Amino acid sequence: MNVLSQPRRVPRQSRGLTVLVLLLASAAQAEVVWIEQDGDEPATIKLTVTPAPEAVPPFKHRLTVQPLDEKPGNAALWYFRALSNEGKDFKDYVRQNREEFGEPYDEWNHPSGVPLKELPLENVKKAFALFSSDVRNLHEASLRQECDWDRGIESITGPGLIMLLLPEIQQMRELARMVNLGARLAVAEGRLDDAIDLLRINYRMAQHTATEPFLVSQLVGIAIAGVGNGVLVDLIGTPDSPNLYWALTELPSPLIDMRTSIRFELEIGQRIFPFLQDAETVTHSPDEWRLMWGQALVDLTSLSDRASFTGNLPAQFGFVGLSLTNYSHAKRSLIEWGFEPERVEQMPVGQALAIYTKRIYERISQSYEKAVLVPFTDADRFEDEARRLVDRARPFSDGPDREIFPVAANLLPAVSAARNAQVRIEREFAALRVIEALRMHAAENDSELPNKLNEVTCVPVPVNPVTDQPFVYYREGKTAVLELPKSDGLHYAVRYEITIAP
Repeated sequence: MNVLSQPRRVPRQSRGLTVLVLLLASAAQAEVVWIEQDGDEPATIKLTVTPAPEAVPPFKHRLTVQPLDEKPGNAALWYFRALSNEGKDFKDYVRQNREEFGEPYDEWNHPSGVPLKELPLENVKKAFALFSSDVRNLHEASLRQECDWDRGIESITGPGLIMLLLPEIQQMRELARMVNLGARLAVAEGRLDDAIDLLRINYRMAQHTATEPFLVSQLVGIAIAGVGNGVLVDLIGTPDSPNLYWALTELPSPLIDMRTSIRFELEIGQRIFPFLQDAETVTHSPDEWRLMWGQALVDLTSLSDRASFTGNLPAQFGFVGLSLTNYSHAKRSLIEWGFEPERVEQMPVGQALAIYTKRIYERISQSYEKAVLVPFTDADRFEDEARRLVDRARPFSDGPDREIFPVAANLLPAVSAARNAQVRIEREFAALRVIEALRMHAAENDSELPNKLNEVTCVPVPVNPVTDQPFVYYREGKTAVLELPKSDGLHYAVRYEITIAP
C-alpha cells in the first residue's frame, strides 16, 4: 500500500447525485462532467465502461477493514493527530492551498467540480503533498477497533445538549475531502489500487464520524460516503478498472444506521427538560414545580428564539400564565387517560402539567419512531400519522391533544428527513453494484449488456433498497438504462446510461 507515500486532498461540498453526470471513456481515462439539472428531470449519468470479470480472488480489492487487520485503540486519537500534526493545525494547510490555488482548489476533489481529465495534476500533487503525514494518521485511524469521541453526550442534559458544538465532526468532512482528492489523483494517474485504499479509508471515516448519537454526526458520515461514491464512479468509468462488485457487497448495509441517532433525537425533549422524565412518580412541592417550569420556559425560549413565548416577563409569571390557560385541560386529559380523579386533584399543578406534556410528547415521538422501524416502503403512512399529530398538537389551539409546552413542535420535525438520507446512500451503493454486475455479465458475454436484469446470472443483482423491488432497467439500442426514479419516495431521480467501450 504505497498510498501512504502519496500526496493528498481538497475541501469541497458534496453535491450528491442531484446533478447531471457525463462519463465518457477514452483511451487514457474517463471524462466526468457534472451539470446541474433544473426542474423535475432526473440527473443523468452516462458511463462508457469496459467489461470487467470477477476479481481473482473475489475479494482481491476491499473497501472494508478486515478483522485480522484491526488494531486495538481509539480511532479518534488518530483523527485528532491528523487535525493537528506536528503542532500545525490542519486548517492552516487548507488555508495555504486556498491562498495558492484559489477557488478551483475547492472543486478538485469531486467529479462535480472538475472532470478527471481536467485536473491540474502538478498543482493537485503539490496541494495533496501537504497532507502526506495526515494520510498515515488516517490509515492508522481506519484500522482501530473503536472510535470514541469522548463527549459523554448520553449523560448531558438541559439546553446545553442542543447547543453542544461538534467541531471535530465538521473537520472530519474536511479530512474526507482531502482523502478523496488523493483518490481522484490516484485514479487520474492510473494508480487504481491506491485509489481503492483511499476509498477504504474514506468509508471507514464515514462510519467513525457517525458514532456520536447526534443526527448531524450521522448525516455528515453519510455525506462523506457520498463524496466517496462520486470518486468510485470516476474509478468505474476508467478503462480496465477492476470489478468492485464484491468489494461493494461486503460493505455493511446500511453503512450508517440512523436508528440510533433518530431514537436519541426522539428522546431529546426529555433530555433537555429532564424533570419531564419521571413526572408521574416523583414527589416535589408546588414551589419546586413552579421553579422547574419557570426555568423550562426560559430554556425553551432560548432554544426556539421565540421571545414572545414568555415575553420579557419573569419566568414565574410565565408559569402562572401556563397554569391558567392549560391546567383544566391537562387535568381533564389525565382523568380520561385513566388516572384516578382523586390522585389528579391532589397533584400540584406543575406535576399535572408535566405529566400531560410528557404523554403528548411521547405520543408524537413514538409515532415518528414507528416510521423508522418499519420498511421504508411502509414509512410514509406512519410519517403522515406523526405529522398529523404535530398539526393537532399546535400550541394554543383548542385541540384535545395540543401541546401546552411546545417541545415536540420545536424539536422533532427535523427527524422525518433523516431516514431518507440513509436510504438514499444505500440506493447509490446498490446502483453501483448493479453496474458492476453488468460489467461482469459483459465480460462473460462478448461485451454485450443484458436486455433484462434477470439475464444476469453470474452474481445476484441487488434490488432497489427503497422499493425492495428490482431496479427499473431496459435497453435503448446499445445503451443500458438504470433508473432511480422520484417515485421511489426520495427527493431526486437519477438515470444511468451505460454503454460498453468499443
